[in-house]
Amino acid sequence: MPAGRAAAAFPVPALTAEQVLGALNIHAGEQLLIHGAGGVTGGLLAALAVLRGAQVIATAGPASQPRVAALGARHIIDYHDQDWPDQVRAITGRHGAAAAANAAPGGAASAIRAVADGGRLATITSDPPSQQRGITVSSIYVRADGNQLRNLAQQFGDRLQIPVAASYHLTDAAQALAQATGGHAAGAIALTP
Repeated sequence: MPAGRAAAAFPVPALTAEQVLGALNIHAGEQLLIHGAGGVTGGLLAALAVLRGAQVIATAGPASQPRVAALGARHIIDYHDQDWPDQVRAITGRHGAAAAANAAPGGAASAIRAVADGGRLATITSDPPSQQRGITVSSIYVRADGNQLRNLAQQFGDRLQIPVAASYHLTDAAQALAQATGGHAAGAIALTP
């Protein structure tokens, strides 16, 4: 389990990532797009998917790309490029990724453009696009699961680095929530007693 502030930031994004991959029913060898892999949850999605044998195609900004590459993503595309869904399609032989996980606020509508017909999309951002081209769309909200969390902590041990952008005292939880939901933190937001 990560230490200190990173340990405090681990449970919610780790459980979210695990539950997204479960909803997508990812298989070894499948091409999986992770839109927003530079964030904490997106990075955990990439790490878990690689451990399961998925071929990860990720979007991330330039500053996050080295970290995403270290997690094992095969291809990393700058999400600032407006044609990034077309770049995913080019990587996949014009078919699109078999599945996609969207962790980018407001990004699900773009992510679905990079999914193969009949594929699967799961988003954690409360903005699921309407179903199209036979794509199954899921909106995932994390649920508490002690067994899943224990397994994830054992699986990652001390090997995972979780960037922590800021720590707030518990009395400043409203300010922490505002920063976390702003979508532009350069890491996790941790609360301390």
